Amino acid sequence: MDRESKQAAKDLRAMYRELGTWTDVAGRLGLNVGQVWNTAKGRKRASAKVLVALGYPTRKVLAPVCPECGVVHVKNCPKVRRPRVKRAFVDWPRRRLVQALEKTGARYRELLAALEQQETQ
Repeated sequence: MDRESKQAAKDLRAMYRELGTWTDVAGRLGLNVGQVWNTAKGRKRASAKVLVALGYPTRKVLAPVCPECGVVHVKNCPKVRRPRVKRAFVDWPRRRLVQALEKTGARYRELLAALEQQETQ
């Protein structure tokens, strides 16, 4: 357990000695009885709710700052656009290439002829 949790457990046990029951301790703090009891007995570390109820500052988790824009993000940076990997049409499977070329209309015959010429080589 960390230092804040140990101090919170000590304070909860002191409140228990003063009030007499864990239900009264939890009622005074506005918390769940099980949460208070587990924290006081050292079975769980003090949650942010317990720390705030006892008047302690909450723990701060340091997150890395985005090197691109200098802001902390939950996910990837929305300002950075990763380049799309485009494959040359000659690397496509024949079926997919024919489908794409049929959509282009006028250039279809020209590109299909170039494809067939490449296959013969």
